[in-house]
Amino acid sequence: MASLNKDVEVQKPEAAYDEISPEAQVATVAEHNLDVRTALKLYPKAVGWSLFFSLGVIMTGFDPQVMGNLYGVPKFKEDFGYVFEGEWNISPAWQSGLSMGSPIGQVVGALAASYPMEWFGRKKTFAVCVVLTTGCVFIQFFARSLQVLIVGQLLGGIVLGSYAVIAPSYASEVCPVALRGILTAYVNLCFVIGQFIANGINAGTHKLNSHWAYSIPFALQWIWPAVILAGIYFAPESPWWLVRKGRLGDAEKSLSRLASSSVDVKPTLAMIINTDRLEQEMEAGTRFLDCFKKSNLRRTEISVGVYTI
Repeated sequence: MASLNKDVEVQKPEAAYDEISPEAQVATVAEHNLDVRTALKLYPKAVGWSLFFSLGVIMTGFDPQVMGNLYGVPKFKEDFGYVFEGEWNISPAWQSGLSMGSPIGQVVGALAASYPMEWFGRKKTFAVCVVLTTGCVFIQFFARSLQVLIVGQLLGGIVLGSYAVIAPSYASEVCPVALRGILTAYVNLCFVIGQFIANGINAGTHKLNSHWAYSIPFALQWIWPAVILAGIYFAPESPWWLVRKGRLGDAEKSLSRLASSSVDVKPTLAMIINTDRLEQEMEAGTRFLDCFKKSNLRRTEISVGVYTI
């Protein structure tokens, strides 16, 4: 009986693959044969929306970098610090707390982001997070004590951490295979772009002899939400998420908006439907703990190692 059950389990995936529709097979082969240049011509809107969602990651790199640069700003030390040997200072303990506030929050936000993304979709989750970021910037901008400021850093970090999950997920689901690696890698570049912009802003404001020396860097964080909220309404939802929710008509519309008019999206939709069905069959009954079982442990170790690097 055990041998029979084992044989049945092995045959299930094969049987599932036999059921793949001809349209899905054609779409799979065609997508894997695309080169980067052709993919850019056929899916320019998918690239554009992927870059748009990555704006959130620029904020993720911007915020902690701004905070780290403020410890050397004379007016910030005067307003938030104490006098020691005739000079204004921020204590090492508070510097550590403020520096770690956002990163700690980002860890929590990154871990928690997958749930609303699956419940409400990538688009709505991104929009709500951007609104919450706007509110957290208010806390930082109007803070006049270290206690209030660290609350703003922690809460802001929780929201900022979600962008590091939303952006690559969206990019991988709206772009063809040829562009997927490039645009998910661009997410990491956005961290550096945010840090670079933050350094430039701090360099231009740190000598101001008023609260604007640190308030301007905080206030400029509202630029990104303004841009994102102006365009998020027009963004197409991930077709993969729509298929998982059974909204096949909306998924087809989304694919049409992501591709050029010369692309027939029906084979791609068939491929997504088949892939989603196969994944649900293979993952039925699995839990997070299964990632650490012997059969999956090697893949988990590789993933963790790559992210650590």
